[in-house]
Amino acid sequence: MNDEFNMSLMAIEDLNIFQYERNDIIANAQLDNILSAEELKRADAFISEDDKQWFKACRVTLRKQLANALTCEPQAINFQYNVDKKPFLAIKHRSLIQFNLSHTKDRLLIALHGYKAVGVDIEKIQNKDHLSLAKRFFHDDEVKIFFSLSEAAQTLAFYRLWVIKESIAKAKGIGLFQVMQKISVQGFANSNDIIVPEIPNAKIELLRVPNLYCAAICLLSD
Repeated sequence: MNDEFNMSLMAIEDLNIFQYERNDIIANAQLDNILSAEELKRADAFISEDDKQWFKACRVTLRKQLANALTCEPQAINFQYNVDKKPFLAIKHRSLIQFNLSHTKDRLLIALHGYKAVGVDIEKIQNKDHLSLAKRFFHDDEVKIFFSLSEAAQTLAFYRLWVIKESIAKAKGIGLFQVMQKISVQGFANSNDIIVPEIPNAKIELLRVPNLYCAAICLLSD
């Protein structure tokens, strides 16, 4: 499966999201000659060979999408990073294109926008003590909402909130724990109308992904 779709609520022409299953792109790992020395070093840091190959496949796929947007060869793309390790296109490309990616062990999301900062996150839903985790990581106002939900609803609400906050952090190019307890997300439990009063220029939407997954995107306006 290789889906490209535009945001339904935002209707922004310059935004594209690409969703891949592992089996569709794992062969890209064999094209690791287009990766940089830094990317290959990061791949080698994984202990599992499967994880190494998946990392390579994701990076090659990202390079291919950026190459299509820049009309250049994938191996010609250079990245630079901010202090929190968010990647950007190097200045030499003279491009305003912003991008972000997120992956689980078997799915990949890539988002590209012509000029606005963007962040995406995808997580696989698992059974955990979500209420305890919510108390530890989330804003007090959000924890109160968790207490009002059934146990089954808490699981989905936890992942919705997690991917929302992760996408915000990635769009802003900051560490996740700089937003975890410092912002309060409204509408995460049972609405697609996501509001973050502390970040009025953030447009956020939960994405259509298969069951057992949860994903969100954040786009920052000027």
